[in-house]
Amino acid sequence: MHWIDQTEKVGRLVLWLALSSACVLAPISYIHERTAEAEREEAAKAQERADAKAEAKAKEAAALAEKASKVLPITSMGSYMTAIDLSTASGSVWFTNASARAGVVCVEGSATNEATKVSATSLVGCHEVGAYASAVRVPLMFAGGDLRAACPSAGACVLTIKDVPASG
Repeated sequence: MHWIDQTEKVGRLVLWLALSSACVLAPISYIHERTAEAEREEAAKAQERADAKAEAKAKEAAALAEKASKVLPITSMGSYMTAIDLSTASGSVWFTNASARAGVVCVEGSATNEATKVSATSLVGCHEVGAYASAVRVPLMFAGGDLRAACPSAGACVLTIKDVPASG
């Protein structure tokens, strides 16, 4: 009977160890599971925020591309004024958009000496134009040597403007 008592004590010891480990490990595993679930939820929310930001940026880029793709001819603006500055080898075009249209105006200038018929051509100048925008200035840049050769003095040249076609 002595070995039956010993077996019973060992059995009870094993049972108590199993019960106590279950009482300790079950809450720990539950806590780990809840922590991992919370991390997964937070990662999903962060991904949703990132997706929303990316979508907003894509919409904004599409809106800007649509806006930039609306090239408005300078002739549709009506009257405009031009000027040449020999000291900075630059020119300017001023106009007012008296309509609800909005877009981009791209022009190229040509400074021509009326007496010698020598001319200098500017780089293309573009400017975003809003609806009913007033006093819009499009700057034009000339190569300094070319402009000085064509226009040795102020008032010797006439600046003419032409539209630059949109390239697609």
